[in-house]
Amino acid sequence: MHADRTCIEDTFTTEAETNIFGRKRAADESFGVYRRLAIGQTTNHEIARVCQDGGVVTALLLSAMQNGIVDAALVTSAHTEKSLYPVSKLAVTPAEVLEAAGSKYVCSKNTLSLAAEAERLGKNRVALVGLPCQIRAFRRMQMASPSKIACVKYSLGLMCSGCFSYELVTEFIRKKLSIDPLSIIKMNIKKRLLIVTSTGVKSIPLSEISSYKQKCVDGCCDFSSELADISVGGLGLNGWTFAAIRSEKGEGLFVNAERAGLLRTKSVISDDVALKLLVKLSLKKREH
Repeated sequence: MHADRTCIEDTFTTEAETNIFGRKRAADESFGVYRRLAIGQTTNHEIARVCQDGGVVTALLLSAMQNGIVDAALVTSAHTEKSLYPVSKLAVTPAEVLEAAGSKYVCSKNTLSLAAEAERLGKNRVALVGLPCQIRAFRRMQMASPSKIACVKYSLGLMCSGCFSYELVTEFIRKKLSIDPLSIIKMNIKKRLLIVTSTGVKSIPLSEISSYKQKCVDGCCDFSSELADISVGGLGLNGWTFAAIRSEKGEGLFVNAERAGLLRTKSVISDDVALKLLVKLSLKKREH
């Protein structure tokens, strides 16, 4: 069953790559088709205050919204009362985009469910932000019945090794670590789970939270959101975000943010540590 499923997924990936990018990946593109690789960091202090790493996704969305390239974004925000619980949201203002900044490690619903609401509100230039599985669902729908999600014009994919159940918060963080989730300023994964509060940083080995990992990762071979217009991830970087710009329109979106002064960027060289990690994690997830 595993072999058959892999074969089917590889066939879809090849078809999707040809449909989206005009070609299938080259032999040396282990993490998918790309036009450009860059490391980026926002220049906007508001974004920097709330973002996960370099704030690239938020900067791209704000730049596109301010320049009329998109009029809404399908994002994952935080629940107003249930701490660290993700909520799908249709962001139609810069303030709502900012509210959704930062990674959510708990499994969330696919924000594509809000595409119908976007169309109802007359939003026909929408950007989708999602995990690899969510981007793949979008591409399958786009190829099968494009009219149903015609309002979604751009896709920004998040790199992902897996997500967790909400018990990570209620059982592990609250009960085992005795940390009030409401006191958490930020969570990040950099080889370890890092929990930032006003009193400091708590560092947890990933082995201690593996039991809370969702089983969906067992059937996913995509680490880097291979079918997105732009894929982003922290990849061990501190205060910067790695970006794989894959499609022509994704490159236009990225360049627009650079020209607007919302992003400062650096080129990626072949022996870059983040690039090596991207290759390693992409191959590891596919082999798993």
